[in-house]
Order: sequence, then structure tokens, then C-alpha cells
Amino acid sequence: MKIIARMGNSSWFITLALVFLSGRTVEGGLPCENFGVGIGDRAKVKNSQMTASTVLGSDYRAFNARLDSPIDRGWCASANGAQGSYLEIDLERDYAFCGIRIQGAAHGHVNTFQLRFARDKEGSFIPFGTTFSRFTEEEENEEFHPTTPFPVGSVVRLYPLTFSGTVPCVRLELFGFPEPTVTCSPQYIIAEFKRSNYPDLESSEMHLTDTSCSAESENDTYITFHIPFRNCSTVRVQTPEHLEYRNEVMRRITQGVITYKMDMNFPITCRYDRNVTLNDLDIEVEEEEEETEEPADSGARLQPCHWLLATLWLSGAFLYRASVAGRGQF
Repeated sequence: MKIIARMGNSSWFITLALVFLSGRTVEGGLPCENFGVGIGDRAKVKNSQMTASTVLGSDYRAFNARLDSPIDRGWCASANGAQGSYLEIDLERDYAFCGIRIQGAAHGHVNTFQLRFARDKEGSFIPFGTTFSRFTEEEENEEFHPTTPFPVGSVVRLYPLTFSGTVPCVRLELFGFPEPTVTCSPQYIIAEFKRSNYPDLESSEMHLTDTSCSAESENDTYITFHIPFRNCSTVRVQTPEHLEYRNEVMRRITQGVITYKMDMNFPITCRYDRNVTLNDLDIEVEEEEEETEEPADSGARLQPCHWLLATLWLSGAFLYRASVAGRGQF
């Protein structure tokens, strides 16, 4: 979260920063903890979606790392592989994450840890810029840690850095807001935000990369963006096979002289197969310019070669007449 303020009393600025960086409440909306992604629900997050680099044993496999699972379970890294180990959760759809709730287990708990996020399992994992530190020593105690600005991804990794006990053990729940529904139409990209997925979402606080481009429409259920191919800072990537268009929808809240940039940034991408859909797209494709002939004027226009022939003809006629005139004088 970025806070820009102009105040005469710096203590007010510090107070505001502490209030909004405490992370319990998403600004202008409901508490972040109201938006759990559902790790504790095996129907939402299956065992196969939770993996780990190492495990202590069969009772401590990754799928046991669900918040409030038995204390003698949880995910625990092996003693030999504790350094550099990680727990990975594939949610199979993008979320903007606002926080994590974590607790330890019987064999130990993490004291400090890092989070990394990726858009898919084959993508690059981007570290979140903060190292998290637990502030309690009891394994059973739950702690909530905010993640602001909100990182976006579908795959999350937790890396224990330091721990207490025999090995690092973790039980957790993640909190965040699911990605919008994206439709790649021939005229523009459609991004729909379902209001029930977000805390008090207001279209007036949302825009594309170009801040002058706002929502196309809204109702009680959805806020809808129509993202053009050519405007609103949409980026085009062109290859022989595809046309790819990229933009972002973000939320920014301004109150008076203070701007709270809630980095709920959702990258929006549509890829079109040029060989299949190019003729149906309402776009202009950059091609090499072809030379075109100028339209003929109503009157005749001599080309350069015509001027040369005319000059030679006139020169020859002049010499001929001069020759004839010269013979007539003798």
C-alpha cells in the first residue's frame, strides 16, 4: 500500500500508516479474513493441489497443512531438507491475495518465512517483498499477516527461513479475491468483476492502466470493463502466429489529500490465433507497406522518360531545319 500525504503534523501521518498497514481490514470494505480461498475445504482445494519439496513423513505431507488440522499433523519439512524447503499450493485460478493466517504444529513452527507467487506452475515465482515474522511462540496460536500491496497469482509457495523445534511445520489459510471473468471478443476484451467476490467494490475507484479509462457498465452483480485493442495503454505483442493484447485493471482509493493505492492489480491478457481469427478481429495489423500507383489525373501527365523523348525529338528537328537552311544559302 502506498500512502501519499501532505500534513503539518507528522504524528498524524504515522498514526494513519499504522492503521492502514495493520492489514486486518481492506480499506473501504470487509475484513480480509472474510475472503478465505478455502484451503481448509478439501472440496475446494484438493490434496493433489498441495505439494512440498520435502516432508518429514506420511503424517506430515503437504495436504495436512490446512489451518486447524490436528496439531500432530500439518506439513513438516524433513530434517535433512529443512534448509530451502517449501510448501506449494496450486489454486488453479488467479487471486489477489490480501493475507495469510498461519500456525505451527507439534514438531515446531516457523519463526520467519517468505511467500512467492506465480501465475502458473511453469511460470516464474516472484518473491513478495516482505519477510514475515511470527510474534508468538505457541504452535497452536494462529497469526494473521497482511500482504499489501496485493500480490496476484494462482500458485503460492511458503519458504520457512528460521524455525523453532525439530523441523519447520506449518498449518495455514490464504485470503484473497478471485480473478475477474475475461472474454476475448473480436471487438474488445471483456473483464467482469462479480461484486460478491470483492469487499465493497466501487467502479469509481477502478480503472485500466490509462487512468482515464474506467468501467463500461455496472449493476448490482457485476462491474464490467470493455478493454480496447488500440487505446487505454493496451499493449500489443505480435508474432507470426498470434496477436496478444495486455492491460491491467486496478483499484485506487483517494480520500482528500491522501491517496491509498490498493494494488489490487489484475493483469488481463487475450491471445488470438492470427491464422484462425484474424479476419474476424476489429483491429488493424501492422504489415509492410506496399507501393501503390497514383491515380491518373484527368489531364495527361508526362513521365520523366516522356520528357527525354520529347527533348530528343525537338533537338533533332532543330538540327534538321538548321541543316536545310544552310544548304539553301549556298
